[in-house]
Parts: sequence; C-alpha cells; structure tokens
Amino acid sequence: MKKISYSSSGVSIDKGNKFVSQIKKLIQKDKKLKKSNIGGFSGQFILDTRIKKPVLVGATDGVGTKIEIANMMNNHRTIGIDLVAMCVNDLIVDQAKPLFFLDYISTGKLNISKGRTTIVVAHRLSTVRKADKNKSVFESGAILMYLGDKSGKLYEEKDRLVINQWLMAQMGTVGPMIGQHHQFHHYNPGKSEFGEERYFKITKRLYGELDARLKESKFLAGTNYTIADIATWPWMARHEWHDIGLKNYQNLSRWYLEIADREAVVKGYSFMDKDAKIPKL
Repeated sequence: MKKISYSSSGVSIDKGNKFVSQIKKLIQKDKKLKKSNIGGFSGQFILDTRIKKPVLVGATDGVGTKIEIANMMNNHRTIGIDLVAMCVNDLIVDQAKPLFFLDYISTGKLNISKGRTTIVVAHRLSTVRKADKNKSVFESGAILMYLGDKSGKLYEEKDRLVINQWLMAQMGTVGPMIGQHHQFHHYNPGKSEFGEERYFKITKRLYGELDARLKESKFLAGTNYTIADIATWPWMARHEWHDIGLKNYQNLSRWYLEIADREAVVKGYSFMDKDAKIPKL
C-alpha cells in the first residue's frame, strides 16, 4: 500500500509553520489579545469587565472573487483592506464595536509572501481604524503625510522638515500652476492667449527650478525617495502635454526616469488602464 503523507498530498507543514512564525510577532503586538500561542486551536481576547451585561457579536466574511483580481494583478495588499472593511461593516450595522479578528487563511497552495502581505495590511488597517475612529483625512498632501506617518515609510522623522517643504511646493505651486497649463494649453487651446502664455511660462520656470534642485539632490527631499516625489512625479508624467521638452532638463529627466522604473509606480500608472504606458522622454 502506497504511503500517504501531508507532503505527498501537496501540504507543507514546514511552510505553514514558517508562515505562522512570520506573522506571530505582529499579531502579539496587540495588547488586548491574550498572550496565547498564535497558531493554536483558539484565540482569546481580554474583555473589558466594566461593561454591564456584555453581548459579544460575531461576524465572518471573505473577499470573494476579488482574490482573483489580486492574483491577476499580483497585488495582494488590498485583500487585507477589504477583509477588515467587510468584517467591520457587518458589525457596525448591528451597532457593535469591532474588538478583534479571528481569521484563517484558506488556500490551495500556500504562498508565504502573499499571505504575509495580506495579514500585515489587515492588521495595520485595523489598528489605524481603532486609533483614528470617526476621523477622516482629505487633500492629497495631508493623506500622504498621514499614510507616511502611519506606515513609517517614505516619511522619515529626521527628514520631515525638508520633505514637508517640497510637498507643500507641489501642493501650492507645481500642481495648481501646471494644472492651469493643462486647462489652457492642452484642453482649451485658442480660448485665452493670456492664459496660455502665462501658464506656459510658469510651467517652464518650474521645470527649471525642479531641475536645479535635482542637480544637487538625488530626490526632491534628499537622497531618499519620499512622499514629496510621489506627489510631484505625476505632474511630470504629463510632460507630453506641456510642449516644453523634458529631455532638455538633464537632472529632472534623470529623476523622472528613475521613478518611472519603480515597480509600484508602473503598477499604479496602469491601475485604471492596464494598457497605459508611462510616457518616455
């Protein structure tokens, strides 16, 4: 009789244990979770004993066919977001307060990297929701600052004075002025000679100022890629509309092309249109 084992059935116990060990430290950071052995047969939560006649409301949900889209895009970060959002929504409509998640991963074949990404994002989002209950953030610059602060990425504390200056330069000058250039020069040519000339000159001046900055700095706020670059780059990605000639600005071109090669930027640019290509020089 042929010997049957987990491995012969396509199940890797070693990979499963490795996956649990990678997410264990993250989950145990939640102080309200009882310090049980993560990966066991149950989960525990320390309930506030000051609540009179407590009623625990349980709910479970999944992301459905969105996982197919995630697989096609090879982007599993949004799965964690959807998972948290759907579970939270189900509880809120029953006038309950989300306290903890008791979740599991069902998969035909475990991919440790994709699984970990899903759990990490879900945990971060649930933590942010609890910390910022009933708060919202608007304006792209403020949203980038918020996300940078919460994620601890692309917004280093030691560099924030410089990052904020270049982020505000985009919010107050680069975006509004180039946006006006788009309106007069690209979308409505011939309707206002004054508008076309004014914003063409301003946009050309901004090209020069950015080029000068990038002559002395790899990125706008220093040696590292930051939210200031994230905010500014999309305006340069419309350089074909400007008719100024990005290739004539050596440092700005170098910065533009380097960011254009980033994997996340390529994915983001084609998110709404899979056939979209980042303009070349």
